[in-house]
Amino acid sequence: MLSILVATDSSTLRDALRSIITPTKDMKLIGCIENHAEIIPRARELSPDLVILDTSFVPDSLASVIDTIVGQNSKVLLIGGEMDNAQIIDALFRGASGVIGRKSTADLVCRSIRAVVSGEFWISRQVTSKLIEVLRTESHGDGNGNNNPAIARMLNRTNRPPGTVSGDNKFGLTKRELQVISALVEGQSNKDIAATFGVSEYTVKHHLTNVFDKLGVYNRLELVLFAIRHQLCIAPDEAAVTTVPEASAPAKKSPRQR
Repeated sequence: MLSILVATDSSTLRDALRSIITPTKDMKLIGCIENHAEIIPRARELSPDLVILDTSFVPDSLASVIDTIVGQNSKVLLIGGEMDNAQIIDALFRGASGVIGRKSTADLVCRSIRAVVSGEFWISRQVTSKLIEVLRTESHGDGNGNNNPAIARMLNRTNRPPGTVSGDNKFGLTKRELQVISALVEGQSNKDIAATFGVSEYTVKHHLTNVFDKLGVYNRLELVLFAIRHQLCIAPDEAAVTTVPEASAPAKKSPRQR
């Protein structure tokens, strides 16, 4: 059972979340907080797996609330109001694991809860692209983001044990898989990567599925974080386009985001 604490002063939102969580077999709603002064004490007392936090509930103290809740080993899933990409990224750097909209469907809410509690990030593709851009420009040098404590914290959240290791070859990755990872870190879409290497988008998806399986990551953001953390990006000359086109490979069915 996933224990969940909801923090919002909106009765409509509380009722909606209660109606979604209560009948769900693998989830248990252990409390609803209506007074922002009670968030930290109740979270400390109940030690939930997840705190669903309404960002408009604590607009002036969101960062410190996230810091404290995460420091108590609970995950934080935000319900965003008018947050822009920069604010969402800052919340993720502070330790939040995802953001959903106030009008999310019941299925989406349940999926996001399970993903976040299991250690995944839950954010939109648009925010993912912006976040990758920030990581790419600020986590240079030793690749660990040591010049930026927020980025270093985020990179350290993705230290998943790899699924496959093969001798000196990093995590059993092929050269083409490393090339695809490097292109992804550079912000390229599947279409861009396909054009760069003269292959189909199906082939790119096939490579990404194999990479996800080998590294134990679940989406593009986690892959980028893992790649930066473990310095998997190869040098530009090594990532040069090959002259021999590859045959298209069928995309492997997977729930992971490719």
